[in-house]
Amino acid sequence: RLKRNTHKIYLLSQIGEIEVKVENVPSILNPKTSSLTIASAQALLRKMFSSLKIGI
Repeated sequence: RLKRNTHKIYLLSQIGEIEVKVENVPSILNPKTSSLTIASAQALLRKMFSSLKIGI
């Protein structure tokens, strides 16, 4: 079982380089995605619909 979802990005150009490594805890319900991804999607949906009012 996965302990972490790991993403590595490496960019190299004539003026410099960047290396980024992100490790996230897998979701219990879907180990192929990270808990951070789910939390980010939930936050985005709350932000998008926070001004929506239903009823009085």
